[in-house]
Amino acid sequence: MKRLLAFVLLIIFVVLPAAAQIAQYQGRLSRDDQERFDSYYQRWLDYKRTNNHDEVISMEKRMQDVMAHYNIPPTTPYDAVASTGSWGAYGQYRGRFSEDDQRRYDSYYQRWLDYKRANNREEIISMEKRMQDVMLHYQVPLTVPFAALATGTWGNYGGGYVNPWRDHLQPEAQARFDSYYRRWLEGIRRHDRDETLSMEQRMREEMRHHDIPENVPFDQIASPEVARPDSAYYTDLRVINATYGAGGHFANVTARLQDLVQNNSLNVGVNNDSMGGDPAPHERKTLNLTYSWRGQERRANIPEGGTLTIP
Repeated sequence: MKRLLAFVLLIIFVVLPAAAQIAQYQGRLSRDDQERFDSYYQRWLDYKRTNNHDEVISMEKRMQDVMAHYNIPPTTPYDAVASTGSWGAYGQYRGRFSEDDQRRYDSYYQRWLDYKRANNREEIISMEKRMQDVMLHYQVPLTVPFAALATGTWGNYGGGYVNPWRDHLQPEAQARFDSYYRRWLEGIRRHDRDETLSMEQRMREEMRHHDIPENVPFDQIASPEVARPDSAYYTDLRVINATYGAGGHFANVTARLQDLVQNNSLNVGVNNDSMGGDPAPHERKTLNLTYSWRGQERRANIPEGGTLTIP
């Protein structure tokens, strides 16, 4: 009983006053300074997860500078000053994976972080492809940041996050970034590593030029109408690759099939006339198709004489 009483007194005389003292710092910063502080705080969390000690210290110095300007004691926890909540927009996608797929995804994510630190671009692309395969299997848009789906980062993706990087770029720079972002998505969908790396490099150049940290996800910078999961880049029917033929004789009919798409659907009989010729006379041919529908990459193999119908 005495121990219980002592604990209650501790709460009353120590813990509660401390909590009240911390609460007084919420809302003290100006809007601009709050956005700056929240940015430093989020980057501080990210750098702590990746054990980047130099950047951790750098972010702490910046947060301390802001706190000193508002006479906030340096011993005040940073989360007491940062805006409450975090990246709630992605909460709907967490917990969607099976236990095995979540374990696989977490492994890919950790290796991706390691390869980024080592600047091993080939392996970075490989891990991104593996994570995206899991995401597509569960209909998770490719614009969702990898970190938002990894188990160890869920605590930093709660509700109410205000993105400090939206509208950070001037109109001309924003238009360039959006163009690179679209082409980056296209490169990912086509598995075009050269295009993917090229667009990633251009986006990062824009980010460096405008003092945007490298770890900020691209979709946090792209315009909302470009980055949103329900944009045309995720709902349109897109023919990624298509060949028609048999044996070692095939014709590329990708552009031809894309031209036949009407009202976001495709219905065509597979024959020499519709495919634009006979690449393998006297042989039974097959249409081999890879396409994207509602953000998911799919494949189809239609024999000559059959009908291709999407959806």
